[in-house]
Amino acid sequence: MIHYKNNSEAFEELLGYVKHNILNQQSLVLGSDTGSEIIKAVGKIFPDSIHLYCTRHVRQSIERKLIKTQVSLENRQKLLELIFDLPESIIQATTDDEFESRLTELDELWDEITSGGELSQDDRFNFHEWFVEYQGESFQQHMIAAVRTKAGYVNRDDTPRLFYNNDNEGINYALKNETNWDFRPLSDIIDLIEKVVTSQTNETIRALYESGEFQLISPFTRFVHDTHIWSNKSVKERADVVKQYYAFSPPQRYVSPDFNIPLTAGRKPGKRNRRGTTRSTRTAATLTARSKNRGAKSSRKLK
Repeated sequence: MIHYKNNSEAFEELLGYVKHNILNQQSLVLGSDTGSEIIKAVGKIFPDSIHLYCTRHVRQSIERKLIKTQVSLENRQKLLELIFDLPESIIQATTDDEFESRLTELDELWDEITSGGELSQDDRFNFHEWFVEYQGESFQQHMIAAVRTKAGYVNRDDTPRLFYNNDNEGINYALKNETNWDFRPLSDIIDLIEKVVTSQTNETIRALYESGEFQLISPFTRFVHDTHIWSNKSVKERADVVKQYYAFSPPQRYVSPDFNIPLTAGRKPGKRNRRGTTRSTRTAATLTARSKNRGAKSSRKLK
């Protein structure tokens, strides 16, 4: 949806169109960031849907709060690990009882931090109470593993996946850059979308001969060619490689729940990262898979 106003009416129009055109609304799953206008629109048009919140946006919000209250880097990491990163983190709670139990652990960790006298008396606040008041409902109803499992948002081994809307945000950012963050008529926007998609496709193809912004990850590395070998191929031979790459489907196999993608994956060494409190990476393989609708997610993302 292309819209010029970031208000609930614009999102209600989109969701109203979705509601009118889908047949099965019994198990509808939507995903978005935590924008209040989107949340309001989803609640009005699809009150019975499962609405997943973007992990990255929520994490950044919590991290900003910890920075504002002058919590040290070491203790911020401890708190964020308990909330997001540990196998038994709050976000990975599989039941409401488990969720409540881990909130108690958060309270104990905060008591341990404040007992060390890190925060001055004037600036001290209770992070556990703040989390329960401003984040607790969001986690319990829109983010924990129990909700993601119910939504069917799982990995190949049926472990619940964390929801992100980074790709949508990336497209929005690219389009806004192309418009210099100014209003443009719809005809211009359509041309800009074509330009962005073409640019991403070209970057994907460049990754096949180790050039451009991105690099392929396993198992797509089987299509990578040395630059000199690629340059000696005919136009038809190159087209065949690209065709094989797009047609390739990774084998189904068990994925360990303890597997973590390294923070450096996706972007070549030496490439400067975008500013932000939490680093996010993309790979050409991921971009291509999504551009071809392979591995479609079970949720409908907004914004």
